Amino acid sequence: MCRCFFIAKSLALRAWYSYLITDHFLNTGKSMRLATMGCGIALIAGLFLPAGILQAGALHPALTGPSRFILEGDSIDVWVMFTDRHLTDAAARQSALQTARDNLLPRAEARRAKTGRAALVSETDLPVYAPYARAVLETGARFRTTSRYLNAVSVRVPVSLLERLAEYPSVKEIRPVAKAWRPLPDPDWAVDSEGGMVQAQPAEPDTVLSYGNSYSQLNQIGVVAAHLAGYTGAGVLVCLLDTGFFTDHQSLVTRPIMAEWDFINNDPETANQPGDPSSQHNHGTYTFSALGGAYSGQLYGPAFGATFIIGKTEMVDEELPIEEDYYVAGMEWADSLGAEVISTSLGYYDWYTFADLDGNTCVTTICVDQTVANGVVCVTAAGNERLSAWAHIIAPADADSVITVGAVSSTGLIASFSSPGPTYDGRIKPEVCARGVNVRCASPSSITGYVNVSGTSLSTPLLGGAAALVVEAHPDWSPMQVREALMMTASMASSPNNDYGWGIINVMTAINYSFTPPAPVEIILTPVSAPITIPVGGGSFNFNANLHNVTDSSATFNAWIGQYTPAGLYQGPMLGPLTLTLFPGANITRVRIQNVPGSAAPGTYTYVGYTGQYPDVKWDSSYFSYTKLGAGDGEATVGDWACTGDPFPGEVIAGGPRFVVASDFSLSASPNPFNPTTALSYELRAASHVSLRVYDTAGREVATLVDGMREAGSHEMTFDASGLPSGMYFARLTAGGYTAVQKVVLVK
Repeated sequence: MCRCFFIAKSLALRAWYSYLITDHFLNTGKSMRLATMGCGIALIAGLFLPAGILQAGALHPALTGPSRFILEGDSIDVWVMFTDRHLTDAAARQSALQTARDNLLPRAEARRAKTGRAALVSETDLPVYAPYARAVLETGARFRTTSRYLNAVSVRVPVSLLERLAEYPSVKEIRPVAKAWRPLPDPDWAVDSEGGMVQAQPAEPDTVLSYGNSYSQLNQIGVVAAHLAGYTGAGVLVCLLDTGFFTDHQSLVTRPIMAEWDFINNDPETANQPGDPSSQHNHGTYTFSALGGAYSGQLYGPAFGATFIIGKTEMVDEELPIEEDYYVAGMEWADSLGAEVISTSLGYYDWYTFADLDGNTCVTTICVDQTVANGVVCVTAAGNERLSAWAHIIAPADADSVITVGAVSSTGLIASFSSPGPTYDGRIKPEVCARGVNVRCASPSSITGYVNVSGTSLSTPLLGGAAALVVEAHPDWSPMQVREALMMTASMASSPNNDYGWGIINVMTAINYSFTPPAPVEIILTPVSAPITIPVGGGSFNFNANLHNVTDSSATFNAWIGQYTPAGLYQGPMLGPLTLTLFPGANITRVRIQNVPGSAAPGTYTYVGYTGQYPDVKWDSSYFSYTKLGAGDGEATVGDWACTGDPFPGEVIAGGPRFVVASDFSLSASPNPFNPTTALSYELRAASHVSLRVYDTAGREVATLVDGMREAGSHEMTFDASGLPSGMYFARLTAGGYTAVQKVVLVK
């Protein structure tokens, strides 16, 4: 069933793609066939090879040498990436860019304008040069798809032809098309087998909708409050790319679908078709309904009022690979249609190594970053690989502009399967978390059935729907502003880590987020080599510390560097606080050496630098992660943690008193979960001023338990939540320059 409600726009899109592909990709060929998709991709056949296109390109290492994963007699799907777009001079380039600009759909044009870019189009909006593509196809390679972002075509080609293709002067690189992390068939923990109608639950107090069993997954991330405030995603165009969609389900049948396309079969039908496995549309049905489904008494997605684009990009047949090229085609398609949010619960690692997860290497990662640069909020799954041999996030979750989503339980604890960060270059991942355990969604096998499904595949559409609510509330915000608002209002924004990222989102708080003025002095910390692993006996790492005054006036400020320990406690400063003055536009970089003693506790540390007015006013920050191996006692002197190297102006490096980290400073709760009281216990190494307060998930203080001086030793306070509703709360302890946060769950 193909439903395109906006016929005029679909026709405009068809005309636009016919221009991009036919005129620029095919028109100079002979004896050719063009089968234009309903919304914009073409099949190509019978093309000739123009003369004068041969020279040398490069085969990716995965395709060469004894370690390659293919056999000589195989055919393989590869990306053939080209050196240029054959823009012969500046005038030709400008003309091509103007044509691309003129062909932007109004919705896409308005969305790109939000990014603040001087030019709304770039060379990534220009088509692949037709003769380059013909040269590849003339070898007998079978066309799969094309990418303007990558300036490439993907083709199936015999292995024996790879070296010949690599000799073409127009070919920059040939690399394999990566296979996907396969979300289906679902692991044993993923799906609750109940399939029929479940007993509808009455509406929760103070709600305008009867959420049924979807209430808790929405309330946990602030969606119920946003719905009460009138936000439903209305006017926002949301794209889902997945395995297919059972849109006859009662929670989806009335959803407005602006466009849909099957990138595998090249037709406008995203539901199951003859020859598809019966489970083909399952995964997409789960994600679509979790994001935008609506049926009173059973299920509401965060953005049930949005308009949708749905693309079928992945096969679930175990005999066929899920490959990244259709994903890339789907992203470019959604960008061209004017999508404002794209939610994808698929990922790719296949022949990629962890070193490739650096934010710049994997094809899907490059694609996502370009899509965000074009004004689209992109949300992706962290992956379910925590307990697998891979044990990392999966591309494109390593992209530096995507919102990567981890999974938590109904009590807010990280799911046992949720992939942890960091990226290879040390950036914290995921960005945020949402419910990913027993998420209520539509059954793909019954028009009235509902199931509970687990995985980051389900936390992602909840986040994608929440992002659509933020876009609805602030249509002028750029994707990076939406991302910042969701991250900086999440439950662990003050102490992010590689399990939860910045924590569980609260979309209503994100909607009310106020941006601070741009930092007058920016800081960037970059490890000289990554990843950083410190051996059992201790060691050191080198990093670059860059400070840049971005204003047109002199700035006097503090700069300092600290770190968060594996226990989540702040330790430092390791450097500073320095008092510096930078002239307008001044940009200074120093190479520093951070020592890590053998006594340091094992685990992952987050190393973070700040500019501002020490200690409370923070203009800007930058961070990366490192790992300490082995066991430590947690004790060290300042000298043990010395940060040396190229000095900053006026810096004094000196020893200091003994300081103690995680093992000497702790906060715990018992019982937890609790009703109605729990004992909060903490240890102090030395007498200090103590603040112990409790906050709800919206960041509101609900109790002050301690605010004053306390002696060294063990202390305990009782938190009485008799007058508070069930839910998750955060106890925050600050003492002696350290901060600890303990999550507690009230169950009445």
